[in-house]
Amino acid sequence: MYLPSDENPTRTKAHFLKPLFSEHDDHFPPPPSSLLSSEANFKLLKNSNLHSYKSSPSEKWKIWVLSLKPKYQEIWKQAGIYEAIMASTYKIRKNTELILGLAERWCAETNTFILPWGEVTITLEDVMFLGGYSVLGALYLTPLADEGVGIFDCLKSAYDEVRLLSGGNVIASMWMEYFLRGSKELEHEAFLAMWLSRFVLVRSYGNIAVHDFHVAIHLSRGKRIALAPVVLASIYRDMRVLQNSTVKYIKSQSQVRLRLILCHADLVHMWAWERFPKLRPSPVVINTEEPRSARWNGVKIRKVRDVRKALDSEKDSFLWRPYVITSSNCTWSKLYRDSEQWLVVESEDAESLARCLRVSELVGLDYIEQYLPHRVAMQFGLDQDIPPHVMRSNGSPKTAWSTYKRSIRGTQLYIPPRHFQSNVSSRYVVWWRGLLPANKEIGTTCIRNEKHFPLISWGQKRRRSRKMESFGKRNNLDGMLVVKTYCGTETPAKLICLTEAVTSGVQSKSSSDKCKERISSTERPINLKEDAVVSDGNQVKVNEATAELANDVVRKVNSPDNHIVNIEEKSCGSTTSELAHLGLMARILRLEKIVDAIKAAKRDANSGGNFEH
Repeated sequence: MYLPSDENPTRTKAHFLKPLFSEHDDHFPPPPSSLLSSEANFKLLKNSNLHSYKSSPSEKWKIWVLSLKPKYQEIWKQAGIYEAIMASTYKIRKNTELILGLAERWCAETNTFILPWGEVTITLEDVMFLGGYSVLGALYLTPLADEGVGIFDCLKSAYDEVRLLSGGNVIASMWMEYFLRGSKELEHEAFLAMWLSRFVLVRSYGNIAVHDFHVAIHLSRGKRIALAPVVLASIYRDMRVLQNSTVKYIKSQSQVRLRLILCHADLVHMWAWERFPKLRPSPVVINTEEPRSARWNGVKIRKVRDVRKALDSEKDSFLWRPYVITSSNCTWSKLYRDSEQWLVVESEDAESLARCLRVSELVGLDYIEQYLPHRVAMQFGLDQDIPPHVMRSNGSPKTAWSTYKRSIRGTQLYIPPRHFQSNVSSRYVVWWRGLLPANKEIGTTCIRNEKHFPLISWGQKRRRSRKMESFGKRNNLDGMLVVKTYCGTETPAKLICLTEAVTSGVQSKSSSDKCKERISSTERPINLKEDAVVSDGNQVKVNEATAELANDVVRKVNSPDNHIVNIEEKSCGSTTSELAHLGLMARILRLEKIVDAIKAAKRDANSGGNFEH
């Protein structure tokens, strides 16, 4: 295993999120990719206008929230929307450059941000903590029971009356005035309908949507609706559209300022501020009873000279688990303790956390997005292995919802210690180094000036696409759990189960008593072909000065301080073959470092010369 900020491998016990990369496959899964624009184009995009249909709250809205809070706050808490309603009174300022910097690193295939040092994303956990939305409850499309139909008809009549008065669309301000000055009989349902249309299920700017009335009626009765997956699906969709818009704008060479739309821009901003210390403004000191989003209410945007560079250089300071560091009002934050624990999923808090760990489909307003937490396991305090491709189950909202609502009660959930520092597997390091050239910036290099040499040949990468479907079949959603294995070897722990396979992110209680874990006695090293280390096959002529400089670089790289091999034997039964395998891996990585250093030395000493590459 490797620490994210270190290159020294250590053999240790690890916990991975399933699905896992199959040990029986000869090829790594295809790497994710993002398209970085040139520096000149990025400066052009800085002049874009960033808009959000979810605008800042008006003073009248804040007054309406506070006036209804004493009477209905218990119902809001029962429905799991109390913190989200209170958060709708906060003002989050926009930073266009930050959003653009994130958008150009967005990978639509995986719904993750691709950075030089790793893969990260906005998860259901973030939407729960920062937005206050629930991951539990019914689908937002759930129809009304008979007793709710009459209330719907009354709301629809009020809607038609307001539309007649306005002569067009029913805007939020007129809807609010109608119920503040009129009958209080349907005020609560009307309030929730406006909250949904303007802050949650956002479809257009400032308009009330009849589509949301049935959801408002459910919530007004204390029925919980899973709003977190809808909001996260909206963010994923908007990030993809945002990236596509910037690419088309650059290609068109238009002189008109680009207008960008991001409905839940406030959540994206807060996610970045929570995790990137160099980009965040100074947070507000809040009470423990306030939602976490109150930390960013009204704060001034921090001026960052180069957002791109800041994003790329945050490897050592990126906060993988910000919610365990500072206290939060979220009830299930109490699950984060100083020692590791296995919990049986019985409470709503444990079930909420477990749903954040499971691969699923997110049903949005008119779209379905894939949720892949196993790609960012370190954001949950777990170790990261190569993430395999997962087949889609998005044929219909019903099919997609079935992947999300699968029963998880009665299973066992592993929660790492609060301050545990996650690792990445050694084969993940090889895989990640191999994908960096695929994400090299077009025009100029914003990641690093020196070249990245893959340990996996490009021929292998081309063949990976033909293996994608087989990955999905072998790594389907039915057998997912947190796997405990001993890393340093590339062979995951074997699980001999006498009962049905268990479900994602957690281990079934019924099967855990009948499962015995063992470490495979055989070890299959990664198959690095002869062309895995980049070489042009030609002898490059180097003058004596360059050769001496290169030799000096090799001596420095081979010094004890730069050795990657630093294997600590554990009581978990390390074998000679396992240590030899890790040693070989470390030597390969050190060789790559030497080659990079020699190339850099040759470029510096012969800046005017021509070399074959």
